[in-house]
Amino acid sequence: MDEEDLREYACKREEVRKEALAKAHEQQVLGLLMLPEEVYVEQEINRAIREWEKHLVEDKERIEKALYLLAKEMEFLPSLEKEEIQIQFARAKQTFEKGTHNDLWEGKSSLQEVCHIHNEVLLWIYQVGYQRVLRYHYEEAEALFLLLTVFNPFVCDYWLALGLVQKELKKKEEALHSLHIAQRLQPEDAEIYLHQAKLWLELGECAKAGYLLEQALQENIESKELEEEILRLQRQLYAEIRHKRVS
Repeated sequence: MDEEDLREYACKREEVRKEALAKAHEQQVLGLLMLPEEVYVEQEINRAIREWEKHLVEDKERIEKALYLLAKEMEFLPSLEKEEIQIQFARAKQTFEKGTHNDLWEGKSSLQEVCHIHNEVLLWIYQVGYQRVLRYHYEEAEALFLLLTVFNPFVCDYWLALGLVQKELKKKEEALHSLHIAQRLQPEDAEIYLHQAKLWLELGECAKAGYLLEQALQENIESKELEEEILRLQRQLYAEIRHKRVS
């Protein structure tokens, strides 16, 4: 791990420790805690950190893959555009390697802002990712959309696109995480609630799916087709719940 990873590791460990302590206390109150509290907390920390380290390695590999794909795509761009994008990418890579705590980040919220990456460049990356989706190259599309969330994590469309390709790749938990961030960035978008509800339903979480469908119906839905799809899924969900109760 580099210095930035170590900082993130320390923050992650402390975050997990607090969550594990709260969970241990809750189980203790209910009489469900079967281990000494300190043992339980340490086990939870180790489990969460292993999962975090795995995702850290995978995300870095995907970002490298995205940059490789974009380098190939740049061959088809005019020379001046290609040169400008290469300069911006080089600047971003250097800044990213230095970490998010260096002086360049002061007063700035995203890697795009720090490195003066043009919106047109991010739009080009998005279009490249979309073309990969049309060709069913979902793993390549995932890498490209992930890179966009690294450059600017405050754009709903990037997280939504990432979540949808992760759904196609059967990465349901990762898809739910991405879609949840998209929904937080754009809470009035009923379609994002629908996408999440479908995934929770696939995971057998009827209550969570039902809650999200209710949330979707509270938003201003302009598309009649979207509203009908939400209502259809809601009826399907209620039918499944009734069937479970009967059986």
